[in-house]
Amino acid sequence: MPQRSLVALVALREGALDSLGRVQAALEAGRGDLPPVAVRRQEDTLAFDWGAEKLIVSASGAPIPWTDLEGPCKSAWYWPEAARALRGHAAHLLVLAVPAGPDRKPAAMKLTKVASALVECCPAAGVFWGGSGTVHAPGPFRETAALAAPERLPIEIWVGFGLIDEPDGSHSLFTSGLEEFGLLELEIQRSPNNPQFLYQRLFDMVHYVLRDHAILHDGETIGISDEERIVIKTAKSLCDGDSEVLQLQI
Repeated sequence: MPQRSLVALVALREGALDSLGRVQAALEAGRGDLPPVAVRRQEDTLAFDWGAEKLIVSASGAPIPWTDLEGPCKSAWYWPEAARALRGHAAHLLVLAVPAGPDRKPAAMKLTKVASALVECCPAAGVFWGGSGTVHAPGPFRETAALAAPERLPIEIWVGFGLIDEPDGSHSLFTSGLEEFGLLELEIQRSPNNPQFLYQRLFDMVHYVLRDHAILHDGETIGISDEERIVIKTAKSLCDGDSEVLQLQI
């Protein structure tokens, strides 16, 4: 059965087809994070193999529909200028990575590197990461991608983190993007702890489960030290009240 592709969209301030030519040159020369690869071009689409994974870059002279970006821009607490930066973009590049097997991390890593190279050589306004439904400023995206490695996954790109301030003063955090890798989303529901502390704990747990593809189960405990014991429970998501998530009791 064919593997479902991973998707990223690079919003451009101008010139989709001109940008595609620069991308082709960068790929053929092996510049930046990219290996030298043989590129197959057909009009507004590039296709190439990088190891076992297949990648496709397609240019569109139209912007990404604002209905697809408005929600992610409102949720981008880490990029307050997201709406202003992306609302007026003129065109975009669609980037697809087709996984070679059930482990989707190699394809996600290559998609990250290709999208970063596009940001470097094109007039990028921002990047939309399909798996997490998040948007990213060009500079921070490049910085995160440059550090990406098997032991240092680019969680900031691959996974979104949402915060809910509850009426009773507690805080809830939730992830988006783990489902892309065949894992249940993680949530911290109505915790009295500081949001920054909760975010760091959730970030560490996400990195652990993605790096090791750790399958967590109801009733188990997890921790980043020998002393820490965080109980895991299966629960209904705070986001839709229906989908199953793993709740971390912190």
